[in-house]
Amino acid sequence: MGITKDISKNDIKNAIIELTKSGKSTFSKQELLEKLKRKRSNTEIDNMIEDLVKEGFIKKIKQGKNNKEIQFMFIGEKKVDENLGEKTEDIEGKSLDQIKALESAFDIVISKYYERLIEDLKKIIFRDRIPTPEDLDRVYEFAKNSLGHASIKDLRIQLGLSLEEFMRYFREYILQNYELIPGGEEGFIKGGVMYGIIRRKR
Repeated sequence: MGITKDISKNDIKNAIIELTKSGKSTFSKQELLEKLKRKRSNTEIDNMIEDLVKEGFIKKIKQGKNNKEIQFMFIGEKKVDENLGEKTEDIEGKSLDQIKALESAFDIVISKYYERLIEDLKKIIFRDRIPTPEDLDRVYEFAKNSLGHASIKDLRIQLGLSLEEFMRYFREYILQNYELIPGGEEGFIKGGVMYGIIRRKR
C-alpha cells in the first residue's frame, strides 16, 4: 500500500482551478476531494479550505433545504503563481471587499425597491391627482385577456390603489360600464358570491 502524499494549499488551489476552468461556478467539498484523489477530508484539509475562504480565494455558499448544503464559489485569479506570494493574496482580498460592498449595496436597493414600488408607481401614473375612469379603461385594455376579462385585483394593483381607494373611485363607473363575472379574489359581493372579474359592456 503506497504512502499518501501530503496536500498543500497550492494543491487545493490548483484543484479548484481545474474544477472551475470549464465555466463551472460552484463546487462541493466532495468534488474537491475527488479532484485531490482523497476519499475523505481531514482537519488539515478543512483548515486549508477555511483559510482560502478567509483569503477570498473562494466563497462559501449555503444552498438546499434549510441552507444545509455547503457549496463553494471560486473568486481568486485563474492562475496560481507561487512567486507572487502575499502580494497575490492582498490583491484578492481587496477584490473580495469590493464584491462584498457591491453585494451589500445591491441587497439594499432590492429591499427598498419592493417596499416603495406601489407608491412610486402611483405617483408616476397619477402625479398626485385623483385617478379617473379613463385611467381604469386604459389599464383594463392592457390587462384583459382574450375573452375581455380582467380581475379587479390586477387592475387595482396596476393602478397603485388600495381596495378601499379603488372602490371609492370606480365602484359606480364599473357598475354602469362593465359586466360583473363571478370569480377573483376581491371585488363586489352579491348574494354571497364574489364578483372579482369584469368585462366591458358591449
